[in-house]
Amino acid sequence: MDEASETTVLVCSPQLDKLGALLAEHGWENRSDGEDALLVSGKSTDDVGELAGAVQIVLHEVATQRGSLEEAFMQMTGQDVEFRSEIAELVAVQGGTP
Repeated sequence: MDEASETTVLVCSPQLDKLGALLAEHGWENRSDGEDALLVSGKSTDDVGELAGAVQIVLHEVATQRGSLEEAFMQMTGQDVEFRSEIAELVAVQGGTP
């Protein structure tokens, strides 16, 4: 379940381009989360803060984010979940089509 509910670090900075390039240069997986933030996978807030600080990149926010239980469930089941209504169930049992 831990793998499915991935922990990421949300990083806000006025220097996102420079930060993204630095993270990629170090082989750290990161992706954009809108216009003013990056999500870094597999690293701690300390890791991100120390790396950014080493090259004087300004950070406005560094926070741990954990995936929701719903995301974990969908990831674990391969998003292969079928939802059916009671009416559809009754029609199917009676041999009709909903």
